[in-house]
Parts: sequence; C-alpha cells; structure tokens
Amino acid sequence: MGKTANFAVLLAATGGLVACPQEPAEAPTPKSTQSAKVSASAEASNAQLRAKLDEVIEPIIKDGWVKGLVIGVVEKGKRSLFGYGRTSDTGEPPTADTVFEIGSVTKIFTALLLSDAVERKIVALDDKASAHLPGVSLPSKSDKEITLKHLATHSSGLPNVPPSFSLKDLSNPWAKQDEAKLLGDVVGLELQSEPGAKFSYSNLGYGLLGVLLSRRDKTPYEQLLLSRIIEPLGMNSTRITLTDEMRGRMAQGHNAEGEAVSNWDYRAYAGAGALRSTAKDMLAFVQANLDPPSDLAGAIRRTHDKHGVGLGAGIGLAWQISPSGSLWHDGQTGGFHTFVALNRKRQHGLVVLSNCETYAINEVGSAVARILVGKPAKLNLPPMVQVPAETLERYVGRYELAPGIVMEILRDGDKLYVKPPGQERVRLYPFSQTEFVLRMTAAAAKFVLPEKGPATEMIWQQGGQKGPAKRVQ
Repeated sequence: MGKTANFAVLLAATGGLVACPQEPAEAPTPKSTQSAKVSASAEASNAQLRAKLDEVIEPIIKDGWVKGLVIGVVEKGKRSLFGYGRTSDTGEPPTADTVFEIGSVTKIFTALLLSDAVERKIVALDDKASAHLPGVSLPSKSDKEITLKHLATHSSGLPNVPPSFSLKDLSNPWAKQDEAKLLGDVVGLELQSEPGAKFSYSNLGYGLLGVLLSRRDKTPYEQLLLSRIIEPLGMNSTRITLTDEMRGRMAQGHNAEGEAVSNWDYRAYAGAGALRSTAKDMLAFVQANLDPPSDLAGAIRRTHDKHGVGLGAGIGLAWQISPSGSLWHDGQTGGFHTFVALNRKRQHGLVVLSNCETYAINEVGSAVARILVGKPAKLNLPPMVQVPAETLERYVGRYELAPGIVMEILRDGDKLYVKPPGQERVRLYPFSQTEFVLRMTAAAAKFVLPEKGPATEMIWQQGGQKGPAKRVQ
C-alpha cells in the first residue's frame, strides 16, 4: 500500500495542464498600488511554478506512467493546485475537488487519532496494546509486549499482512477482512522480532491500532476520525464512506498498465488505508501540520517528534523523517497513489494525488520538493525502449530467487511479465534490451544472456537489495 510496503503486497488520454488554484470566496479589490504589485508578483510566481511542473509531469503522462494527477503546494500559507491528465480515459482533467483513494496516507490520520487520545489522557504511548483490547491475547516475544507506540512506529514485530492474507486476487483484497478475522489473525501469531527492536512496515499493525482506538472510544473508526480531526479541520471531502455527491467526483482508478480497476474496501483495516480525499482537503491537512490549530496543536506536534527508527533519519507517529527534517508518507491502492510531504522549518508542503498505482508519484513528489527549495527537478525514472519479441522469449522461464521462492517470467505478445509465487502477474517494462522495471513499485530485473539460447540468470533488485535468481526451468 505504498513504497514503504514490500513486494509481497502488490498491492495502482494525455491532457494539457489545468491550473486549479484554491478559490477565495470572492476576489478582493486591491486597496493600494502596493497590494496590486504583491498580487501581480504572486501570479508570476504561480506561473513560474506551473512551467517547472510542466517539464516534470507532461513527459510521464506521455510515456504512460500516469493517467491523471493533482499537485498541491503550500508555501508560507499560500496554496496552489495544478491538475494534469484525465480522471478516466474519457473523463475531464482532475481538479482540486477530484476524489482519490489515498491508501496508506490514512496512517497519518490514525496516528493523529492516537496522539489526540494521548492529549486527552485516554491512553499513553507506552501503554500495552493488550490493556485496551480486553479479551484479546496479543503476541509477545522475549517477554516484551506490544505497546501503542510500537504499533504507530511499525516496530511491533507484526508482519506486513497476516499469513492468511491472500495475494491471488488483488481486485479488492481487504474486503473480507472484518474485525473478527483481523483479531483472530493476530492471536497466536509469532512476532518477527521483539517489539521495539526494529522498523518493519506493518499494515496489520495499523489495522489493529485503528480497531483499538475505535474500541477504546466506543466509536466507529470513521466517525471518530470525522469528529476529532476531519470536521475540525474543515476537510469536507475526506471520508471512507462516500456520499453520492463525492462519488460523482471520484476519479477512476487504474493499475500500473493503465487499465481501469475497482475501488478498495478496507473494513477492519480502515486505519491502515481506507480514506478517500481531495487535493484541496489534503493541502488543508498539510497547512494544519505546518501551523497547527490550538485544539490539535499538541497532538499534531507529537506525531512529528522522532519516536523510533524509520526509513531515513527516523519515524514520528506514522510520519517518515528525512535527513533534512522533512516529514513524508505515501500510499498506494490497486488504482491510486498519493504522496505527501512537508517541512516545518521552511513552512512549505506538498501533496500529489494520482489515479494510477505507480511509484512514479513518489518521484514526482521528490521533484516538487526540489523545486520548492530552488533545486533542479529531475525524475529518477528510466526511459522506455522496445525489445523484439524473439528476445523477450529468451527470458521466459522460472528463476529461483531463494529456496522455495521461484519467480516465473511470462510473455504475452510484445509484453513481459513477472509472476511471484501465489500472486498475480505484473508487467515488466524494458529500459534496455536486458533490463526491466516495474511501474507499480520500485523494483527491477536484469537478465543475463549467453551468446545463444535462453537467459541463464535474472538479477532482481528491490528495496536497495539485489538478488541473483538462477534459471531452474
């Protein structure tokens, strides 16, 4: 459900630029020549930002990495929004009010719910999770029990998903995961590490945290989120359960191949990824994190504090902390990808919401962040090339990545696919005659070809690691 999730969970019409600035209730009349100059300067700055974004976004839409997306930027309180592409093959360009699934970005909201409960003295971060789930026997390791902070910082030792979770059908994989099943999967589960020992991304952990907070407050998760966070921040288009009006603004989701897919329903895993939102609402959330309102100030700031080891310099409550001090998170479902980041010192932030499951959105987010600090924007995305069908056929076969883990390579016409064990096939896109990349997640394959005959080996790269996979068939 995002870049922070591993490969085991695969799970995601080119149009011109449409600027979508946040509209004021009514454009004020300048009261002086100076204010008119300020307004003109702001318009020029917006045009410059748009031109820089064009250079980044238009090529990836042309190359099919993305169907449509909205970029939102806030700089010292000034908000700007820009839409690209289409909401569907026949749809309109996305706007500030287009609704997207935001996937694991939901975890930031769940973490804020936890922090708010701490602020209200209902719970404490170091509370044992079992203390708030009476009757549920949670696993432990080496006599160390899971705390609320462990759940919020992905250090509980719980796996990403439970062993019973099926990867064979990813059209709506969470739809059958009700609360009884989630809790039943946790009971008796062997932890992968001692609680607090290391970072290991866990959708299961955040699903459990959402259930726990809901039970503790005796309020359904969505209603708790609405009353404590969403409504106080004026986020009128952020929900799990869509109204008919919001459903009419919902973008069509697409997988990494650009095919239309169904929406995902999370049920008991709501705290891990169920929210739908808009760029307008998400910018309001970013602004609240940059300049917290008084009633949520303590809770918001606690989520920003470093509480453990993450992917960069550390982890807050859900937020990843980069070496520069910026906070970020991403989220991916079967048809959408979202990226959000902010820097409190510089007082700027950004959101990117897309209706395609592709890690390219994280690259877009990084490029926008570079633009905001005056650095050249560049995307670390390989250019696509054509590979003859006869060459692709030489790659077809089965490759053993590790004992018992065999990756199957398939060809369908001029397209190559990888099929991990027990999962659906995923397309590989060539960027050289022997090298291929996935679009749904940052992973790549390189084939070793002899002078004649089939490939003898595949080098699989993902998560900063490389692994040789010998052909076994």
